[in-house]
Amino acid sequence: MDTVPMPQILDPDRLRLPDREHMTVHEHRDRAERYHQELKVTCSYGQQLWAKLTEVREYLAAHTPAADAGDSDWSAWSALYGSVTSALASANGDNGFGAQEAELIEQEQRTTG
Repeated sequence: MDTVPMPQILDPDRLRLPDREHMTVHEHRDRAERYHQELKVTCSYGQQLWAKLTEVREYLAAHTPAADAGDSDWSAWSALYGSVTSALASANGDNGFGAQEAELIEQEQRTTG
């Protein structure tokens, strides 16, 4: 599988401009407006990613391994489910909530089959 390059919108240095000490008030206002517009675009992109990850999480919850699947299948599923949930929670992760939720789903699936 080919690597998907990171979109430029995620590069925090994409808006780096020359030294601001010599900028006029008008130039500062223009720069602030540009930053505001770029922040809107970045937030919109982040919201799209969040929505898609939510879809992936829902898909994973609906498509668990078979109840009698081996530990390696469940381990791979749990790791993926946990990482998607963690990414949805925040940039700092979810303190293990996704992994715990995956474990509960696995237990339920294995006992109710």
